[in-house]
Amino acid sequence: MAAMASCELASGDLGNPWLDELPGVFAGAFLRKKIEQHFVSTLGGEVHTYSQTGLKLHFLQPSAPYFQSDHLERQESKKGCVVFLHGGGFLGGAPSQVYPYAKAVSHHYGIPTACCEVSCLLTHPRSKVPFESVEDARRCVNYLKDKADDLGLDRE
Repeated sequence: MAAMASCELASGDLGNPWLDELPGVFAGAFLRKKIEQHFVSTLGGEVHTYSQTGLKLHFLQPSAPYFQSDHLERQESKKGCVVFLHGGGFLGGAPSQVYPYAKAVSHHYGIPTACCEVSCLLTHPRSKVPFESVEDARRCVNYLKDKADDLGLDRE
């Protein structure tokens, strides 16, 4: 029930009803740059390129989080990171599919989140899907480990 409430609070994440309602397969294939711009301007996120093939990682730091429980308090130390992978059956997809969840985790629980783009047939037709997609997820996590100090993350 709490997870469902978090998703309801997170609807309309990009502030543009048209972009918010697009299917991930379509958005990932055709509107990648526009969605990245909205992610940075609306949610205050950062976009990093984590692979040689140009795959992107959409990183969201918690900003002025509020907590639903009084026993949780904000810690200023380095934290771990929740990594989200988009769906799409390896045909297509985009990190924007998981923005509502990333925003909810980041803002409600004060944990940094990363929405990882992985290879799909529509966006990377020469990749060996799904094997490359799994490797992309590994590369994304390794990038976060390598950049942990810059991003304020706990490497462990």
